[in-house]
Formats: sequence, structure tokens, C-alpha cells
Amino acid sequence: MCIAILGAAMSVSAISFRTEKTSSDDRCFNAQDWISHFRQTDDFKSEWRSHSQGYQDSVLKHLFGVDTPMPNSTVGSLFIDSGSRSFAEFGFSANERTAKSGSNTAWLFEQGWDGKLFDISHENEAISLFKHQMTFENIQSVFQQRGVPQDVSYVSIDVSSCDLWLFLGLVRSTQSQYLPSVISIEYNMNHNWGVSKTNRCIGQDGEMYRWRGDDVYGASFEAIRLAAEANGYCVVWVVHRLDVFLVRKDAICLNVCPDVDSFRDDVGHPMHEEASDAVRTNFEMEYDPQTHLQPPYCSLPTYNC
Repeated sequence: MCIAILGAAMSVSAISFRTEKTSSDDRCFNAQDWISHFRQTDDFKSEWRSHSQGYQDSVLKHLFGVDTPMPNSTVGSLFIDSGSRSFAEFGFSANERTAKSGSNTAWLFEQGWDGKLFDISHENEAISLFKHQMTFENIQSVFQQRGVPQDVSYVSIDVSSCDLWLFLGLVRSTQSQYLPSVISIEYNMNHNWGVSKTNRCIGQDGEMYRWRGDDVYGASFEAIRLAAEANGYCVVWVVHRLDVFLVRKDAICLNVCPDVDSFRDDVGHPMHEEASDAVRTNFEMEYDPQTHLQPPYCSLPTYNC
């Protein structure tokens, strides 16, 4: 299961954005103004979507400015440079591009983007869908094996389990080969505002995690926000019940994350039955970005993290 991450310093040419920006830089992304602007669009108000489960298609359309007129901004830009126009998405719940649970990248593909798809159960190389069990340890090496470009524009993480740890496996250090411009991560909306929790991929008793239809899965909004800000990303949007969208902090004007208080209504809504005490104790944990740099199972000699 475990493959050591292949660590190589990212070249300057692979980075889509400069590491320093000023408010006068018209290429920086004005995240706070973008949030206000997006709320006023017809796509947001109608929750327009083409293939995504929710209106993730709308979010990506307006983040990257795909088939969208450039809105006015007094500072910076309200679009993110789409760069390589490439994506990676996992998990993927069908053998066809328009997955039954909704694909976050199918509409981008129809707009001329290209990318790779991954799932633990499904495979169809005709559409670049590859069968892999993605882990904290192997995500970068799998990306490299399957030809995901280092300057990949967008990565979608939705596996209802180890989502937070996969994000950290992708961006966790200065040696990371992959620093996507935009990342979306499924979040667990059952947790209240300010609660930082995530699940364990492997329980304290050694059992592999599997979702039982209860409220123990993935990570809370706060855990994702904390992990993002500790690793050079900022929350810019939340699709209710589904995904948190992150943008690289070095793309944002003045390198300042936008206020996330407007997303309070998107968390703390019980949607699933409560897990048993045994399941919660075994598979759920508090998350602190300063102390939890890798999954707890990495402390076991069996795993090479």
C-alpha cells in the first residue's frame, strides 16, 4: 500500500504565480472581491451545473474565467490563470467520464481541458481513468507515474475518507512536486463551526476505514481551513454539503486569505446518523496542523511515510 513519495524541488518554471505580489499587481487574484462578485452571478443564484454533483461547475467556470466575460476589479484580477488547463480528479465513481455521482472535471474537459482520473474501484484508460488506492504516501508518485503535469491547474479530492491526508500528501512540504492552482476537497458538514476533526485512514485497532453511512468520514471545514493555511492555500468558496475550494495563497493579492465567516451557514448541519461510540473513538481524531503532519498510522513500523 505504501510507496515513498518521490521528493524533488519544484522548478521555478512549474510555479504558475510569483511568490510575492502587491495590491498593484493586476495578475494577482482578488479573492475577497471574487467571493462578492460570484454571489451576484446568475450561475450562483441558479446553482448552474453541467456534470458536477452540486454547482462545482459554476465555481470553476468563474474561478478560471472559462467562457466567462472578465468582470471589473479595482485591485488585481477576478480570474485565476488557468495555466496548463489540466486537472486530476479522485475518487471517480463510474467507468464513464460523466460519473453517476457527478464529476467536477467533465465540463472542463468539454471546454478543451485535459487530465487524469483516479479511483480505487473503477478503471477505463480510454478516458484516462486509472485504478489506484491513493494514499498520503503514494499520491505524488502515482501522479508522476500517470503523467499528471507538475503545474496541474486543478485537483479534485472526494473519497469520503482520507481526503485531508491526501491533500497533505500532495502539498505537505517545500519538496512537493505538485502545487495546483486550485484544489477542492469534500468536507464533512456534520461538524460545527470551529471544530477541527478528521478521520483516521486506519483505526487505532488497525482496521482499515470504510464508510458505514454515518457521520464519521472525511474532515471538518475547520480542519481543511487549518491544513490549507498551514500549507500555502486559502479557502475561497464552499459548495454547501459537498466541497471546499482552495486557491494557492501566493496567487492572492497581498498573500492574504479572504474572510471565511460568510461560510458559517455551510457547516454544522447533521446529515447522517450518528456513528457508534466505538466507531467514533476508533476512526475520528482532533486535527492540529502543528502536530499532525502525517497520518497517525505513519508512526507504525509497517508503513513508510
